[in-house]
Amino acid sequence: MKIISQSAISLLILFTFLACSKSKDHKNDEILALLSLFSVPKGISVQFSGESSGSANSKINENVEENRLKAIYFGQLKIYAHTYVPQKGKELYSTVPVKPGTILDWTTTMILAQSFAGPYGGNDNLIKTNEVVDIDSWMNNSDAKFINGKFQDYLNETSAFKVDLLELNLYRTGLILDDKFYNLTVSGQSETKDYLYKYPDYSSLEMVPFQKSPDAGLKLCDICDLRSGIIGVIMLTRRELIGTVLYVKKTNENFEAGTYDLEYSRAVTVAERNIVESIFKHEKTVHYGRGFQSLAFIPADLPLISRDGSGIKPEDLAIRVKFDLSKAIDFDPVKTDLSAAKITFAEDSNSIPMGLSVEVIDKSK
Repeated sequence: MKIISQSAISLLILFTFLACSKSKDHKNDEILALLSLFSVPKGISVQFSGESSGSANSKINENVEENRLKAIYFGQLKIYAHTYVPQKGKELYSTVPVKPGTILDWTTTMILAQSFAGPYGGNDNLIKTNEVVDIDSWMNNSDAKFINGKFQDYLNETSAFKVDLLELNLYRTGLILDDKFYNLTVSGQSETKDYLYKYPDYSSLEMVPFQKSPDAGLKLCDICDLRSGIIGVIMLTRRELIGTVLYVKKTNENFEAGTYDLEYSRAVTVAERNIVESIFKHEKTVHYGRGFQSLAFIPADLPLISRDGSGIKPEDLAIRVKFDLSKAIDFDPVKTDLSAAKITFAEDSNSIPMGLSVEVIDKSK
């Protein structure tokens, strides 16, 4: 979905025509210079996959029926990568200026956000069964050029970017399940076509709103809050930082005083607590995204990106985030009641939800 405007195409044709009267060397130099205006720097490549993993590591209820879930809908999805660099972090995308002299422990680079223009970016996208989607295809060139250019500037300055956290910031997540569209309706929009306008094959499905009943909603895990499709944030986390699945919820927040408490799903080490508290503080300091209320830290193998041979070059890298849609829903009637629009994602034996896994692809090999 990368689009170059008609005016840009016309300009390119005109420039090429005018260059024909010049010498070959000058003509080639000028054409290359013009083409560079439209080139998009390489950022961190992320792919989403709905393919079945065939994992035998599942403890999902025996009543689960595969192939009922056709797609996951991302009403608003933002993706960021964080690298942990204590006292050496740099602000790249803050929506509010950071106070001079502020010391940061993280550098955050954007991968996907709401588009600055048009129906692109992280709004109203599907991941379908047995489909692999390159996130770049959801952005237009101008957005990608801005986002990836910031990352390239930082990489050129530091030589390497270790992805310690890959953040999937989810809002209004829905499902195409049993040929119905379960979704959180907003702003008076009450028809499926209002949300699935990019997907004509699904735009006529019956929509079931998560506001249907007090118990309705999409639940990430057994111990997570039921929040009507507002799942929160999934932090795919380098294993050395957080070794097993950890859910964290912000409580007792005082906006005026800037204070809050954190509730943990299990006992944590001092090092794990430091990471969690640090990323909460970072988000509150730089205001790079939507904000945190509940976080799911999921251990994953994440890459080191570099041009000096110590890691994978950006041009060769793809981080494939896999959602195993054949095993994503827990159909235990206590946890999922479709008549009430109450749905819970399944967990495997390691408490990992949604059939989530990560594959790091080095295209040079």
